[in-house]
Amino acid sequence: MSAISAALPTEFQQIGTSTWSDILDELGVQGVIGGLARRGGEGRFAAFAVTAKAQAGPLGDVKREDFAVGQMIDAVGPGQVLVIDVGGADVSTFGGLASLAAKVKGVAAVVIDGACRDVEEIRETGLWLASRHVTPTTGKKRIRVESIG
Repeated sequence: MSAISAALPTEFQQIGTSTWSDILDELGVQGVIGGLARRGGEGRFAAFAVTAKAQAGPLGDVKREDFAVGQMIDAVGPGQVLVIDVGGADVSTFGGLASLAAKVKGVAAVVIDGACRDVEEIRETGLWLASRHVTPTTGKKRIRVESIG
């Protein structure tokens, strides 16, 4: 990564969210995800993303090791954002321990089109995290990580 591209997130963070939305409209890019609420952290962030795609199902349909939250955290680097697409499922993909691991690693943020749990613990870590839902329902044996990156 060049020095210029490495500096972009810092520069982009100075631009307001509504301005980004207007720019995307002008370019004809549908780049806004609605219905997500911030559960932890403060302010706004700008970062390069590492993406993960996961599928939720009934309890027991998935092997515990297919949940792979550790692999998602391993894939994201300091200053990056982890974006997890679980299709809006109301099953937790990220909780207190995962948030602590991400924060210690220096991850800028986590965005989940799905659910998180342990909101008090997430807030204690200071990790910027947004999700569609909050639920105590675990992803273990319910969520299969299909791809990362």
